[in-house]
Amino acid sequence: MWKPVSFLLLPLLLTGCVSYHWVHDHKGEAEMSQDRSDCASEARTRFPEKLVEYEVSHAYYAPEVSRCTTTRSSTLTTTPAAPGKPGTSTSTDHKEERVCQTTPGRWVPAVKAMRDVNSGRRSSHADSCFLQKGWRWEEVQQ
Repeated sequence: MWKPVSFLLLPLLLTGCVSYHWVHDHKGEAEMSQDRSDCASEARTRFPEKLVEYEVSHAYYAPEVSRCTTTRSSTLTTTPAAPGKPGTSTSTDHKEERVCQTTPGRWVPAVKAMRDVNSGRRSSHADSCFLQKGWRWEEVQQ
């Protein structure tokens, strides 16, 4: 029973020990940091930040909304007791009252935000530059 289960779990356990790192045949950590900085700078020069406004949600008309509640009022009448006899209480329903609260319809404006349309190009260019300098993304067993 355990052999088939362990056979299926073994690949999952081994993949948990894998990580990825940037490696270069002739450069170390300090050069990697410098190359990364140079590539990011070049990418910012070639693809500067370009903010563009876009709509997150459209404008719309929110219709009038009414919320109503009904209350029932009643009265309690108590008759005092005569000497030696019990008193009586009577409940009488008088009326139902309906109360409504209305929120008027209103125009809800569009929600807008800004985004950098060059962000993806800048990131791709920086990665390409880094690869051209001889760096590669490699799987490292731990």
